[in-house]
Order: sequence, then structure tokens, then C-alpha cells
Amino acid sequence: MILKTALLVAGGTGSRMGGVLPKQFMLLNHLPVLVLTIRRFRLVQKDMPIVIVMHEAYLSHWESLAGQYLSEEERENLYVCNGGKERIHSVYKGLLFLKENILGNLNALVAIHDAVRPFVSTAVIEECFEKALEYEAAIPCLPVKFSLRRIIPVENGETTQPVSRAEYMEVQTPQTFTFSALWDCFEERKHDDYTDDASLFQEVSGKNIAIVKGDYHNIKITTPEDMLLGEIILKEGT
Repeated sequence: MILKTALLVAGGTGSRMGGVLPKQFMLLNHLPVLVLTIRRFRLVQKDMPIVIVMHEAYLSHWESLAGQYLSEEERENLYVCNGGKERIHSVYKGLLFLKENILGNLNALVAIHDAVRPFVSTAVIEECFEKALEYEAAIPCLPVKFSLRRIIPVENGETTQPVSRAEYMEVQTPQTFTFSALWDCFEERKHDDYTDDASLFQEVSGKNIAIVKGDYHNIKITTPEDMLLGEIILKEGT
């Protein structure tokens, strides 16, 4: 049976939220966002190895929160490692930690998830694992609901033109891969200018990625308005 693992990227410093603490540590319904996210993956598999990648300045703060909000059982197979300068560097460090400290061999799946997406459904997580096992890579996506316009540079500044939203999808996480295939892509990459792990995988490997239907409740907590929406989602019992 292939090992399922999760890598939670929590390297943000909260600049867009405008608070003292990064958003992954802020409270939603009296619980830290990161704790809510961890529990989503624990619902899929209670002993799943989970690696949290975060800025070293917040390691001690997280240790305090984990002791306060997570049970002893929830803290089993839960690991933390230092992040990097950019998201891609943090993901690489997390993969390296998995490789050196947990896997032993590379026969595993890894779900890379934004730590500030605390409402991802177990159904999405499970389907991403299933599709990644079959296709090596799977990501959750949603149709774009809003009209889109493309910015075009012109001589005196810029203009815009409408584009068909039917040609685009909104990408969510967890972006899920067979560990060996993703590791090879990270090792072989020629640059670090990728917006997500799926982009890196597809460019380096040349392979297609399976698309899983995402969830509109799987929001990314980025601004104070997102915190308000998160409270509503929690009240709905999602």
C-alpha cells in the first residue's frame, strides 16, 4: 500500500492580513487556522505523516499553539521544518525533509496544500490522492465565475481586452503527486519562477495533470474579508 503524506506550506508572514501574526495562526471560531487545516487531513487518515513548512521565526509560537490546541494523538506523525525565501524553496525544503526523515523509499504520494485553506473537503483530498496514484499528478480546479480581462501594454500605458472565462480554471490545493516524480522535477528544474508546483511538474516532466473538481468552500485565507467568510463557512458546519 502506497504511503500518503501531506506537506502544509505555512511560510507566510501575514503582510496582506495587516496583523501582528501570520494568517495561519489567527483564530477562526477560537481555533488557529493551521489547526483546522491539519484536522482536515487527519479526517482522511488519522496517522498520515504531515510536514508543516514555516518561517523559523514562528517555530516556538507554533509549538505553543500545538500543545494548546492539538491532542497528543493529533500531534503524532506531525513534523515541522524551516521554510525558504520563496514558496518554491519552502516546498523543496519540505520535500527534502520528507525524503530524509520519513519516506525511506520514494514509494509515496504527497499532497502539497496551502496551510491557510482550512476548509478543503475530505472528498477533494481523497480524490486528489486517487488521481495522483493513477496519473502521477492531480490538482483541484474550479470554473471561473467572473468575467476576465487581459492587460495589454500599449505605447502610452496599457489597455485591456475581454477573454473567455470558459478557457480558464481557478486552481486550488492540495496539488498531489507521486513523490518520486515530483522530486525528480524539483531536482531537474532550470529556474524558480513557478507560481505553483503543478506548473513546475508539467514544464519539467512534459506530462499532463489530472484535474479534480474543486470546492468553492476551499478558500485561501489571505485578507480580513476572508476571515469573515471563514466564520460563515464554519457556522454552516462545512
